[in-house]
This record gives sequence, structure tokens and C-alpha cells, in this order.
Amino acid sequence: MIADGRRRTGSSRLKNPPPENSIRYYRQRKGLTLKEVATLLGTTHQTIQRLEELNQVLTPDWAMRIGSVLGGIPGALIAYSDDEDAYPWAARPIPVMGVIDERRQIELQQEPLYRVGLTNRPTGTVAIEVRDRTMLLDGWLLLYDDTQAEPITDDIIALQANNERFVCRLTDGTVWVRRIVPAANGLHHLETDHAPPIYDAHVKSVALVLGFERPGQDLPPR
Repeated sequence: MIADGRRRTGSSRLKNPPPENSIRYYRQRKGLTLKEVATLLGTTHQTIQRLEELNQVLTPDWAMRIGSVLGGIPGALIAYSDDEDAYPWAARPIPVMGVIDERRQIELQQEPLYRVGLTNRPTGTVAIEVRDRTMLLDGWLLLYDDTQAEPITDDIIALQANNERFVCRLTDGTVWVRRIVPAANGLHHLETDHAPPIYDAHVKSVALVLGFERPGQDLPPR
């Protein structure tokens, strides 16, 4: 949907067309015409055109079939749209905000990348790419919700137990994923088994790590 609330109808003839999809993007990337895609699927080019131009609802079955002839693209990607009213079964964008290194420090990027994400994650979920060969999940995405960041408390420290469960932002602007240990005068130590500790840190806020996810494919341009 466009910023002012109007739907991008493209060339649809319908007053209330179905959600946007990414058929045209993947078809053109594959270098196929409407007729060539239709021939591969045993249907008419008018059918593919109706789906592409939002004159026909894209079903999961159609998305899967079309994706299969466009290079094995998952149906959830064929149905992808960054509109608010996208198909509920379509892939969702997860912004990859940066990378985490072997010291468990996060290096944030100026512009996020967007990759496939699970549909059942909270709206504010963002990801960090793990680049640490000492971790079993090297290359995976660490997920957290930065909109839920909060000040450090005793309850949060108790919740982490002996794990690195929080994305920790310091007042100096650096961001880490480490165990948080209370120190004197309201300060904290940040510890990990893989690098020297950071002593007497000023913790600005923490956000709970929601989990890890295999890296998904890059999404069509937004």
C-alpha cells in the first residue's frame, strides 16, 4: 500500500484488487515471457498475466507452481509484497541490521539488507548476521526486537542465567551480545567465553534475543 493509504493497483482492472506479488520480478529475472511461463505450466499466458497484474487472486498452489518454473523459487517468495495487506502466507521481510563478530560485538550497517523471514515473528523483529566460526550457528541470523529494548534491571540479569540472552547497547554507542554481570556503582561487566571481559560498562538498554534462524534468500527490491 502506498504511504497515503492507497493501494498500488498497477494495471489491475479490479476496484479492490488482491495483494501485490513478485511474479513479474522473478519472471523477468529468469528471462521468460508470459507465454513461456504459461507453456511450462500448461496454462494460458492470459492466466499468468491476470495473476501478475492483480486481476486474479494468487493462491498458494499457483505460487508454488509458478515458483517451480522460475528456478525453484518458494511460493512464499512469489507472493512476497512489502504492503501491509500482503498475503498472510507470503514471506515477510526481516531487516538485517549488521553482523556480530567473534568478540560478540555487533557492527551495525547504515542501510539494512532485507531477507526472507518467518511470518510469525513480532512486527519489530530485526536480525544480525552471525560471523563467528567459533559458534555452531555461524552464518545464521540472530533475531531480536529493538523496539522492546529496556533499561537493565535485576530481573533481566536473573532471566539470562548463564547465557548470552540479550543484545546490550552501551552509552558509548557500541552494541554487544554478552552475559551481563553487576558491578559497583550501577555499572556492569560484559562477559563471554570467547573474548576478554568488558569491565565497568555503562549499559543504556538491553533487548531479548528471540532466537536464531537460518539465513533466508534476499527479497525482491522494496
